[in-house]
Amino acid sequence: MWLSLYLSRSTLLWAAEEKLPAPRRWAAVVRAIVMFTGVVVAADVLNFAPGVFFAAFVILVGGAALAGAIAFGLGGQHAVRGWMMGKREEAARLEEETSLAALG
Repeated sequence: MWLSLYLSRSTLLWAAEEKLPAPRRWAAVVRAIVMFTGVVVAADVLNFAPGVFFAAFVILVGGAALAGAIAFGLGGQHAVRGWMMGKREEAARLEEETSLAALG
């Protein structure tokens, strides 16, 4: 509990200093994640339904990783497309210079 409060307060200060939108939400998310992780660890140590808590933990972490990957993929596709077009134009320019050098 203390760790979640400390980390959420640190997140709140960081988000406010970085001028991120909704710093209190960031702090609440950090607090919830730390508390949930603590409950999973405590249930595993106390041998209280460790399979259920571990499965829930894996499902939530896997879902968060998948959501992050999809968001990164959809949000970054324009940047990758621009980077690929730049590489394609550079390759075409180099090919043209090479062909002109071979003629001369």
